[in-house]
Amino acid sequence: MAVPAWLTRNVFHPLWALKDGSLVRRYMADAERAQFLPAAELEELQWTRLKALLAHAEASVPYYRDLFRERGLSASDICSWTDFEALPLLTKGILQKEKERLKAERLPDPSDECQINRTGGSTGEPLEFLSTRRRGELREATTIRHNRWTGWDLGEPMAVIWGAARDLGGIATLKARLRFALLEKHLTLNTVSMDAARMRNFAEQLKRHRPKTWLAYANSSVLFIRFLREQQIEGISPEAVITSAEMLSEQNRRLIEETLGCPVYDRYGCREVSVIASECGHRADHAMHLAADVLKVEIAASPPGELGAEQGKIIITDLMNFGTPFIRYQIEDISSFAQGGCSCGRTLPLLAPVTGRTSDFLVTADGRVVAGTALTILLLAELPGIARGQLLQYERGKVTFRMVPAGDPSVETTREILAACRGALGADTKVEVEIVEDIPVTPSGKFPFAVSKVDPFEVLQ
Repeated sequence: MAVPAWLTRNVFHPLWALKDGSLVRRYMADAERAQFLPAAELEELQWTRLKALLAHAEASVPYYRDLFRERGLSASDICSWTDFEALPLLTKGILQKEKERLKAERLPDPSDECQINRTGGSTGEPLEFLSTRRRGELREATTIRHNRWTGWDLGEPMAVIWGAARDLGGIATLKARLRFALLEKHLTLNTVSMDAARMRNFAEQLKRHRPKTWLAYANSSVLFIRFLREQQIEGISPEAVITSAEMLSEQNRRLIEETLGCPVYDRYGCREVSVIASECGHRADHAMHLAADVLKVEIAASPPGELGAEQGKIIITDLMNFGTPFIRYQIEDISSFAQGGCSCGRTLPLLAPVTGRTSDFLVTADGRVVAGTALTILLLAELPGIARGQLLQYERGKVTFRMVPAGDPSVETTREILAACRGALGADTKVEVEIVEDIPVTPSGKFPFAVSKVDPFEVLQ
């Protein structure tokens, strides 16, 4: 018999936190309060946490100790946001090169401890960093807060369409099995290995257990939704779907909402700092509330004409990770701040929808930059005969469209693909169509529609 949600929420979760010496319950209460703080108090909270982080970095992190010394600065010299924004950016390249010198020699809290975390770097090589145990508990609390915006609450089951093994966890040990039964209660479709049999089995589990909330890779959820439609599987009706990890196109949002009859809440984050921003469902423009109580987010200014007005690369400072401090960390994503408030009453500032990762942009022969996701409607929604497709670009002005055909390959479909690509990318861009049996997901289970090794920023400079 399933454990009732109220029992998990009010008994088992608090007792488990007490057993582990976890501060997650305190952090959950802090997070709930912070989302409604007046703007001045929220900024004061950010500044207090930033000053503590900078002082720690100077005292305990070799990379930052040397950086401050070389610039003739001390953490105490940074007295304004303008001073802070003069600090150099941290990039993935620096993280890969200086990973040992970016790790803290000691932590401010003697009861805390560091844990190794990894993510894929810009070249596909693993990116290693330290995250403290307390930061992990804070990440959990922040995620719970953002999940609650969808109507879900702690202790309720959730369907998870995901692919990163470290996120999915395992239930091999007795402790893990107990935690799964009492706290997590997830139904999981692992996107590292998705086929018809697994998706059909997952659909049966959804109909049997009826979790009202889904958490999913954006593109993987679309593949599953298309499977449900093609197989005419009915009787699956969640109340909310949270999409993350990949860009969610407006077309795919409509597909999910129309098929399942529920709203989609998009979320933006990365493994380095966890949840960055989430939709609350009250903004028609799909702006997302930033987790500004634990992160400081900047948008790099873009000169006129570059990748859309008022848009630039996102720069993030994790105010709470003292293991490997991420200070002015530039990730290869592009967005802008959304204007105005939100009718939900939350005062957390708003981020406009992330318009694309750098590698999602395709560079045409005549030097134009085209978002790969903009081609999904042309190539996947409007053309018949394509089961799965992917755009690849390794050099400017040349694009390969890898296609898994739906049925026997059609010469007419190939002709239509070429025409659609040339219409969007220009007649001078060379387009090749490669018919394949399958397009594998990445090692972490993601399925990028457009993969480019050409940096659009170099073209537009």
